[in-house]
Amino acid sequence: MSVKSAALAALARAYELNGLKAEPSIARSTRPEFGDLQCNDMMRLAKSAGRNPRELAAEARGEEFAEVSVAGPGFINVRLTDAAVAAEATAMLADGSLAAEKVQPLRTIIDFGGPNVAKALHVGHLRSFVIGESLRRILLEIGHDVLSDIHLGDWGLQMGKLLLGAALAAGWKAGDPAPFIDPRAFDAMTVDELGILYRSGNAACEDETSLAQARMLTTRLQDGDPLLTAAWGRMRAISLVGCGLGRRMESRRSRALHRSPRIRCHDRR
Repeated sequence: MSVKSAALAALARAYELNGLKAEPSIARSTRPEFGDLQCNDMMRLAKSAGRNPRELAAEARGEEFAEVSVAGPGFINVRLTDAAVAAEATAMLADGSLAAEKVQPLRTIIDFGGPNVAKALHVGHLRSFVIGESLRRILLEIGHDVLSDIHLGDWGLQMGKLLLGAALAAGWKAGDPAPFIDPRAFDAMTVDELGILYRSGNAACEDETSLAQARMLTTRLQDGDPLLTAAWGRMRAISLVGCGLGRRMESRRSRALHRSPRIRCHDRR
């Protein structure tokens, strides 16, 4: 029994003693300085009972209540005893769901950003992932049907810069960099080595001509160029393994937004 349900039971007993045939309602207090819970039933019930709402409210008592006060024309404010709060906290610790109350299930979609696969993972990349994953687990626990996607924004200019860095490492200096990019060159690379290529390509893009080439590579990748797509697939796989995501999630291709790849979490209910 939660402290909320205990408070409802105490109010139900008080209602019965006063001849009130109604189910009590209770909510978290909107003003914490007034108490933990509040009940706004009295004005509605007092009329049918022929009683003064403040007098009726004053008769609401329960052993779980450390303090009961009446505000305005009959609002009940309740402060719970330390023992009631401690008992509920202890019960929550023994409950795998932390006593989460179930709700009417709704289909809920969460789309949250994941790490930039053109760069090594750092704590800044985790913020959106941790918040989104926390929301997903909470919503699942209270009963919602959750579909979550982690959007990896890896079709943007950062991938063009990474491809340009690969071309530079292979000896490109001018003209079309694509012929210098060999997808097989990535097979033995680590995520740290990808980072070196990215920094090289990013530095080169300080020059407008190189920046235009990186943009061109990005456009060709988005258009499905076979060679660049094969290189991208290898770079992406290296980065996902380096981020620790490669084995935990399955990739899929979403056509909804610029053919942007996404990662779908397995835990869908």
